[in-house]
Amino acid sequence: MSGYREIVNLLEANTGAKRMSQVFEDFVEMAALAIRNAVDYRGRDEREEQYRRTASRYERAELDRFAQSLALVTVEMERDPCDVLGRLYVTPPRSEGAGLLAMPVGLRDGPARPVGR
Repeated sequence: MSGYREIVNLLEANTGAKRMSQVFEDFVEMAALAIRNAVDYRGRDEREEQYRRTASRYERAELDRFAQSLALVTVEMERDPCDVLGRLYVTPPRSEGAGLLAMPVGLRDGPARPVGR
């Protein structure tokens, strides 16, 4: 199983009554808050409170899946430095026909180039 599919499966397992887009948004928010708090102590208490508010919507097993997902994101970034979260955003979960944002594969996977060149 690809790392991307494994991450999507972990996040999808957290959906329950929540939409996948909400789970993804919460995952990205909590990951960003945790990483920033590890390196920036100014505003740490406010970010920690924001993290706790978001985390309170999830059970322990779901939070563990978020931690596994973040570890897999790190592995994917080391394997192939690219916009891993962007690719996750467009990878379709099993329960939905398209990714969180439907985007043509050629556009999604193409190299970034300045417009007009």
